[in-house]
Amino acid sequence: MDEENKTLTELIASESAGGVLKMSCPSCGQHFDVTEIPVFSSFVCPVCSSQVVRPLWVDTFRIDTPIEESTGVVTQVRAVDLSLDRMVTLHFLNPFYAASEERCRQFVDIGRTLAILNNPSIVTVFNIGVIGTLPFLVTPDLTGKSLQESLLASDGVAPLETACGWIAGIAAGLQAATERGLFHGEVNTTNVILDEQTGKTSLIHFGLYELLQNAGYMNLNLFSAPETAKNGTVNERTDIYSLGALFYYLLTGTEVPSDEEDGRRIVHNHWIAKMVNDSISELICKMVSPNPLERPDYPTIIATVNARLQHIQYVREKLKKIAKKRT
Repeated sequence: MDEENKTLTELIASESAGGVLKMSCPSCGQHFDVTEIPVFSSFVCPVCSSQVVRPLWVDTFRIDTPIEESTGVVTQVRAVDLSLDRMVTLHFLNPFYAASEERCRQFVDIGRTLAILNNPSIVTVFNIGVIGTLPFLVTPDLTGKSLQESLLASDGVAPLETACGWIAGIAAGLQAATERGLFHGEVNTTNVILDEQTGKTSLIHFGLYELLQNAGYMNLNLFSAPETAKNGTVNERTDIYSLGALFYYLLTGTEVPSDEEDGRRIVHNHWIAKMVNDSISELICKMVSPNPLERPDYPTIIATVNARLQHIQYVREKLKKIAKKRT
């Protein structure tokens, strides 16, 4: 089979092949040779008769379930880090994009920048590896933790206080990346990870939009800035627009209300104010302005949102005191 026609699983397996491959039965611990057994196929342990699945190894990582290859720039794969005995997510640059040495270099550079940032609002990059010609990033286990999945599990919208907290965190991450010359390009619900324990958000997939553009593609969605849709522009201002569109979506479950008039994007600010019905609507209107120069910077966004959070907390404390006096 030609290399270009192989699936991601086949490419990884071919690069991992060589020598004798052994594993132990999870039930009885018996060691046996699995060199000739197809990847992800199940078989019966010759000692205890338990069903065993033949995994796929990538360096010190073990992949136990079939890979669902993405049509995007990267494919995320859950794996066991054998060296530290913990679950992680491997982000493989898909074969089509990895065919370009320049895109591989860009992908690795992005990973290095994110690792240096070590920002709480950006998913941590533990390590960078390569299997054959496929580079990959190693991050914490991200299974089932996207903001999109969280919204689908609820009623599709977030309370104002929750949304404000999320947006403040995301803005802080974007600001830190911008200071390193790194822009996102695809700020949306699938690229934001929600920590179920702390309730805090963090960003994944920085810089991948640039790889899409270099390959001749554009990935537009309801959070894309008008200049991104028009000519593929990605910078600090386009990320701020996407953040504003995300903010509105979190509060309403709908996209920013707008129309095209004479080739110009017109945002209906009165609808934003009506739907959000809060002082924060003024900030959102500025963030999604069709004119990039009218959009506020990250410090302004963070300060405005934090001021609203402080006001919510102030009102909550006042109501508690009133209730206490009445009892």
